Amino acid sequence: MYKRSYNKNNQLIILKVLNKNLLTFIKYKLFIMYAINKKFYVICILHYVQLMYHLSHRWEYWKGYFVLK
Repeated sequence: MYKRSYNKNNQLIILKVLNKNLLTFIKYKLFIMYAINKKFYVICILHYVQLMYHLSHRWEYWKGYFVLK
């Protein structure tokens, strides 16, 4: 549990720095939580598509996405 929560907190801090838009931050958080748990359900895919559509207009967010990948 320690390792898991540390990993999530670490990524959340990175995301907070990268994303000033709260909605985008929440979507990233949800997607990463799904990715960590390896539960690629339809909801996860929908979030991902929605996120990519939302971010496609903002280069700084794309840079953040590539840093995380």
